[in-house]
Amino acid sequence: LINGIAYFSGGRTSSAKSIKELWAYDIVNDSWQQKNDLPFGARWRSASATQNNKGYLLFGMDENNRYCNELFEYDPLADSWTQVTAFPGIGRIYTSILSFSNELVFLAGFDSFATNYNDMWRINLSTLNWQQLSSIPASGRRGGMCFNSGSAIYYTTGVDDTAHRIKETWKIDNPTG
Repeated sequence: LINGIAYFSGGRTSSAKSIKELWAYDIVNDSWQQKNDLPFGARWRSASATQNNKGYLLFGMDENNRYCNELFEYDPLADSWTQVTAFPGIGRIYTSILSFSNELVFLAGFDSFATNYNDMWRINLSTLNWQQLSSIPASGRRGGMCFNSGSAIYYTTGVDDTAHRIKETWKIDNPTG
C-alpha cells in the first residue's frame, strides 16, 4: 500500500500463463488503473513490500520457469521499475517479505533444487548491504506469512518438505538489532 493505493504485480492466469501486468487499486475511490507492465518480464510467486513510498519486488519465477533473485524498486510517481541489486544466493519462490525500519526482511522460501529454507535475511535499502540473520529454529518451509508489530516480526504457517501444512507461529524480537 503506497499513499492509499494498493499495487498488484505479475501472477499467473488459469491457463498457466505468467503475466507481467501491474495494476493500481485506489481504495477510497474504488477504482482500478493499469500501470506500465513489468519491464523485466512476467513474474509469479514473488514477494513484495513497500518502504518509503516505493514498492519492492524480490524473487519469483519468470515465464521461462527461472527462479529469480533480483530485487526491483517501483516508483509510483514515475510508474517505473529499477533493479537495485540481487540477492547473493540463488532465486526462490514462496518467500515472505516485510519492511522493518529502513530495511526489507525476508524469511524462508523454496528454490529450484526443491530446498525449503528456514533462514532470514535483511537488506538495508540505503546501503544495499545484505545480511543473514538468525534462522527460524524449525524445519524449512515455504508460503508462510509474516508481519511486524513495530518491535518484533511474526512468521506463521507455511508448508514443509512433505507438503504438510505447518500450524505454528514464531516471534522474532529485535530482528535487525
